[in-house]
Amino acid sequence: MASTMERTQATTTTTTTTPYFLSEAEIPVVEEKVVEEKVVKKAPVARKAPAKKKKGANPAHKEGIFSPIVVVAKQVLGEKRLNQVRGKFISTHSDVIKGFVATSDSPFGQKALSELFKAADIDGDGKLTKEEVAIALRSLGFSWLKEKQIDGIIARADLDQNGLIDYEEFAEEAPRTLKTNLVKLAKKNGGDMGWLV
Repeated sequence: MASTMERTQATTTTTTTTPYFLSEAEIPVVEEKVVEEKVVKKAPVARKAPAKKKKGANPAHKEGIFSPIVVVAKQVLGEKRLNQVRGKFISTHSDVIKGFVATSDSPFGQKALSELFKAADIDGDGKLTKEEVAIALRSLGFSWLKEKQIDGIIARADLDQNGLIDYEEFAEEAPRTLKTNLVKLAKKNGGDMGWLV
């Protein structure tokens, strides 16, 4: 343990101010007095333990490119207000995605569905197999869909129950699947980029 000598001083400053029109300047008066001398022994500096995670924090929320912005926003707005703003943003973004998917009946939406179907139809036979559907869903980023969930999507879409999805069946089921999974994808991507820290 190292010892050091410290000198504690009390400083009193008195300032006298006279109005400028009297042509006198401020005259500071400084008085210094030595109050006491003491020996201070400094203890060794202990390292801080790593910060504990906040109880209830979601470990799935990753650090990402936007994490510093979120941390500053949390300090400025407070956690409660940040969560309100973030909730409003997520809700609005989800509504935009749902609104986009709702255009599936429009000429633009029909063209988009037609292009998605062509991209998914790897062998070009005009029908989608389970494997083609699974590859298409994963290529859209829906990596969380397990085989059982893909089977459910196919079962809902396969109206004639022949094990294949034709364009009409695809056009009927795709908006529902896209709406649900694009919102999940947006939340996943937001988490990966650090918006939910």
